Amino acid sequence: MILDTQPLSPNFLSPLNFQFSIKKCPSINFFAQRVNVPSLVLNPTMYENPFTVIHHAGDHINFEQLLVTFKVDEKLQNYLEIYNWIRQLGFPEDWNEYKEIKDQPKASGTGIKSDLSILILNSAKNPIFECLIIDAFPVALSQMIFESTAPDVAFITCEATFQYTNFRINAF
Repeated sequence: MILDTQPLSPNFLSPLNFQFSIKKCPSINFFAQRVNVPSLVLNPTMYENPFTVIHHAGDHINFEQLLVTFKVDEKLQNYLEIYNWIRQLGFPEDWNEYKEIKDQPKASGTGIKSDLSILILNSAKNPIFECLIIDAFPVALSQMIFESTAPDVAFITCEATFQYTNFRINAF
């Protein structure tokens, strides 16, 4: 018996071949350095009997948070997009900060949540898959570290962490 084990594509997926975009934060799109396609976990349900534990497929998927690493631009525009979004969600000074985004329609990309997109490109730099992160919002923004003793210029990099409702991977 001969097995057909030839892959559909002989090329490996390169970690360099991606494009990232957030509708609400367009300044980050160009400066994105790293993004993860989140993992998902389907926790099994367990039933015990007198002899053993029987595992069945669970019914709730847990999604890992999305992490985006980006270079901060000189005018802090991309940093401030995330910073202001988190401030509006947390309304640390008054209710008006939250109200500004609460009343925005979801489709506009300016409200509480926004969809994110990771385009996965093939070796010819053509899109082959889109990982669509649905109803995302930032939950953390890393610090910016300034250092006058660095031997070379290492441009400032930040990481934004997002929580979301769901994600789908769609083929082109």
